[in-house]
This record gives sequence, structure tokens and C-alpha cells, in this order.
Amino acid sequence: MRGAALILLGALLAVGVLFGLTQLPGNRFNPLVLAEGTPPAPVAVPEENLIGKQAEAWGVANCLGGIATMADYLTRNTDYNFRLVRGESDANSQMVSGIVAIHERDLNLSGISGFHAAPIRGGGCNLAYQTTVYFGEPCAQAREKYYSAFSSQLDFGQVAAAFTTPESPVSLYMIPAGASGCVAVRTESIY
Repeated sequence: MRGAALILLGALLAVGVLFGLTQLPGNRFNPLVLAEGTPPAPVAVPEENLIGKQAEAWGVANCLGGIATMADYLTRNTDYNFRLVRGESDANSQMVSGIVAIHERDLNLSGISGFHAAPIRGGGCNLAYQTTVYFGEPCAQAREKYYSAFSSQLDFGQVAAAFTTPESPVSLYMIPAGASGCVAVRTESIY
């Protein structure tokens, strides 16, 4: 029972990120797109971006723009809670990770997202997120309704169905849950 609960929690984490970065109003179900290969410019983090403000207060600079963008993407039009963690020394030279639990008001869906922002040599930043959302409908229906851009199915075996979009490296994994539900996990890495 504990194992099933942990699997469901992990799935909820991934769905939150998937949920946060997919096709909900505000493009939450579409891929997050950040400019690649450009050095970070000074970032003005809006006061309402609490996750970005926390990173800024810690002294994060190289990954601040990416963190603020992901935070906005994950939390726009939601009620949310978050927790950030960082290394013990220089926040600008170590990875920052976060967990965001969201409730999307318009669709009445909840999920959990996890993200990582790691500074790299030359002043850049690598970013990754994973969202997990549970849908009370079969996976085929949930994909058609919320993730229609994920039209390319991958060979991923029997446990979960895997999909990508033709335009981006974002991945979607869908696992049947319960009698007729589905757990959707969405992942993306941005280098």
C-alpha cells in the first residue's frame, strides 16, 4: 500500500508539472520555450512571482530568468504552494530545485510539479521540469482533451504510453490509474 501511495505521489508530482506546462489557458499544456545559447541578462522579477523572488533573495543570477519563467508558467491562474531548496554555499553556482503544488481554478485540476535549475560554465543555465496530474478519465480521452499537441507516439513498452510533439523535445507519459483514470507525466529539459 505504501509503495502504491509513493507511486501515486510521484505521478502527482509529474502531473503538476505536466499540468503546469501543457495546454491549459495561458498555454500551460504547451511546451515551455526559452531562448537557447544566450547569456543571462539582468532580470526584473515581478513581485507576484514568489518563486522567482525567493531565488532572487538567495542571490541566484545565472538561472534567475529561467526560474522566473518556469515559475510563471507553472503557477499562472492557479492557487499554489511551493518549496525551494538550494546548495549550502553560493546560490548562483549551485542547483536550485523546487516543488510546486497547484490547483488550476478553471479546470478544477490539481497537480504537482518539480523543477531544477543548474548554472553552467559561461553564465548559462540548464533547466528541467516534470509535472504530474491525475485525470478521472481514460488516458486516450485525457490526451485528446488536454494534450492534443502530443501526437507522435513513442515505443515505450507496456506500462505507460509515451508521446512527443513534432516541434519540441517535450515528452508525455500516460499511465492508466484505477478503474478509469489516468496519471499524466510531462517532462522537458532545456539546455
